[in-house]
Amino acid sequence: MANNYISAEMIRGHIDTFILLALKSGDKDSNDIRLDIEARSDNKYSVKQGTFYSAMQRLVKQNYITEYRSSATDGIRRKYYSLSEKGRKFLTGSLAKWDTSRDFIDEMIDGEVKAKPVKEIVAQDDKDDEFESLKNIVSASDDKE
Repeated sequence: MANNYISAEMIRGHIDTFILLALKSGDKDSNDIRLDIEARSDNKYSVKQGTFYSAMQRLVKQNYITEYRSSATDGIRRKYYSLSEKGRKFLTGSLAKWDTSRDFIDEMIDGEVKAKPVKEIVAQDDKDDEFESLKNIVSASDDKE
């Protein structure tokens, strides 16, 4: 039976993009960001808590997202995150890189093997013995002893 769950190994290095995508539609608290990521993946991917919070701290430090506190509709004060202009630019670049990577992977998996030109083989007789310089070093070393 096939496992439909996406392994973290397959998408390693893309958590920042997933978080920024979650914030593209508006400000969210950390729980809503995680739920957005899971919903986008059709519940096939769940980011580990440690990975998620490390990424959030990194994104704040890099000024890709900003954080602020506000009271939610239930009256509880929560920390919310919003996508900064710098984060939008990073996200645009990240998505472009993703498209390039996806195209490359698709070509590698689905594409035909392209024949490479065969290099011209140079006859060994036309070249010096490839070990000639090594022989000279050994010979010079023997002469010194």
